[in-house]
Amino acid sequence: MKNNKLQFRILIIFIISLIAFGFWSSLKEKNELKNPKSTVGIITEIEERFQRGFFVKYEFDVNGEKYTENQKLTIKKENIKIGDKFVVNYSEKKPEYNELNFEKRIEE
Repeated sequence: MKNNKLQFRILIIFIISLIAFGFWSSLKEKNELKNPKSTVGIITEIEERFQRGFFVKYEFDVNGEKYTENQKLTIKKENIKIGDKFVVNYSEKKPEYNELNFEKRIEE
């Protein structure tokens, strides 16, 4: 019986630690994006994830290095296609902290 209580406590501590780490990571990324740089991102893929909605995969370059990221689609799927370009805001220190801005489409 005591062994089960100990295992339960360890499990609870582990779950709380995971939640805290996720929260900390999210805050760190938001902080990095307070004064972002921007570049052009190109949609390379649109996919539907089971019960989560549509996501886009996009690519962008920073200082000659290519980055590929995923982001949940926040506009109607009908309004976007592969090859569309949008502004990507990214952290100058850590470009892997970035977000595609669906409100800033780049028309050619």
